[in-house]
Amino acid sequence: MKMQMSTEDMLHIVELLREDMVMGEAAMEGHPFNKDIKKSIERSRSALLKISSYALLQAYNTNDDDDDTNEMEERNRLN
Repeated sequence: MKMQMSTEDMLHIVELLREDMVMGEAAMEGHPFNKDIKKSIERSRSALLKISSYALLQAYNTNDDDDDTNEMEERNRLN
């Protein structure tokens, strides 16, 4: 499922996920064997990883037009 989101919305979601991880880790100190807390931390971590990998792929794909490989190949004296 693809949704269009503004950068502000995405940053808000990322901040909420980060807060959930921080609060979960703090809660783990008092309850180190609580499986629900561990699941929550893992879900937040997984979502953050997916968001960051998607953002990196998007950034990489949008910069494909800036590829200057041809320019380097054309400069024979520098090759």
